[in-house]
Amino acid sequence: MPTVQQVILNLISGIDDTEVRMEIARTLMYLSYVYASGRADEREVAQSVYEVVETVVKMKHPELDPDERRRIAKQLAEEVMDAFRAQAIMRRVAARFGA
Repeated sequence: MPTVQQVILNLISGIDDTEVRMEIARTLMYLSYVYASGRADEREVAQSVYEVVETVVKMKHPELDPDERRRIAKQLAEEVMDAFRAQAIMRRVAARFGA
């Protein structure tokens, strides 16, 4: 399973604007911390992730029709959420066993 950082790097690859890449990465990392801390429920975080990912898909693939863009964004957002879940589990395990 890819890490949160790997998923984010894959997502922003192909975006040339450094500031945009950094803002997307920063936003997704913030959402990963919010998710891991439990400050928002999973649905709220997933919706925010989807919105960020859909924006990225629009930027990278403006030629796609809206349905295809939504399908790709949904798939990529689920990959991001899977990485968030895996990271949160690892943090909980590490906290429990003092690692």
